[in-house]
Amino acid sequence: VIQEINGAFYFMFQACEAKHHDLVEAQIRCYCIRQDNNHAYVAFPMRLQQPDDNLGAKMMLTLPNRVIHRIDNWSPLSPSSMGRKGAHGTKVAGATALPNAFCTPTWPEAPQRQVDAEQGNKSTCVCPVCGDSFPSLDFLRRHTRYNAVQDKNNGVPDEFSHATWSDDQLQSQGWVMVNEEPSCDDEASDATFGEKSPKAMPLAALSRDEIVDFMYARHIEIVVLLEGIEPTTSCTLQARHSYRLPEDVVWDKTFMDCVNLGNPEQPCGCLGACAASRRRGAELARGCCHRGGR
Repeated sequence: VIQEINGAFYFMFQACEAKHHDLVEAQIRCYCIRQDNNHAYVAFPMRLQQPDDNLGAKMMLTLPNRVIHRIDNWSPLSPSSMGRKGAHGTKVAGATALPNAFCTPTWPEAPQRQVDAEQGNKSTCVCPVCGDSFPSLDFLRRHTRYNAVQDKNNGVPDEFSHATWSDDQLQSQGWVMVNEEPSCDDEASDATFGEKSPKAMPLAALSRDEIVDFMYARHIEIVVLLEGIEPTTSCTLQARHSYRLPEDVVWDKTFMDCVNLGNPEQPCGCLGACAASRRRGAELARGCCHRGGR
């Protein structure tokens, strides 16, 4: 399924264990096979948000695991991954360049995740004056507002001074302005506490139609590889499954619950319910990826 959560689109499916003993050290990987600009089919790795691929994408297959990939600007499911840029270092009248956003990849750069920047683990923009990097444009704007006053009082030349940017200037360079909850930190001097302040994000304003059109044009197939160690023989096993996009995907749906409480005849509700009800859990998402069959 593809869901829209907090303004972002997420591709997700479920994976579970179909047998009565789980794989040891189970982990999952996803690849997107897509037609490139030169009409050649290329396999692109997909970064996973859940389970976190920075932690090895480990899974406990006793219960259904929801695998989540965010369709951000680095995602091979996004048109932005074809080279659509966000902000560029463009001059504005009487000020320094607008900040450049690390928001879109160009081959052969390594794919990143937008969630890492939103949680403060990476930088998405750099101050064009002093070179400081920040996880979001909101922090950069606070930095420039403070230093712009200091530079003016210290008589720093304009070409070496920090400057502020209006929302219209940022939007013209590809930044997306998102209205947030009321805040007392507004750029306008006459702002009062309780007013809404827009937040700038280094994201291309992708719509559902753009993503669907891109999927149809690129003949996308997602290959899922689930690996682990079989506890009886200690052999490494691998299960494979694939999804064709957009034929195998539904929008704005969720997964049905396939786990229930036990009963006197079957006290262990987790293991038994997962095996007996996996069809019910796969009704909406066109199948869990599990060992022993599709």
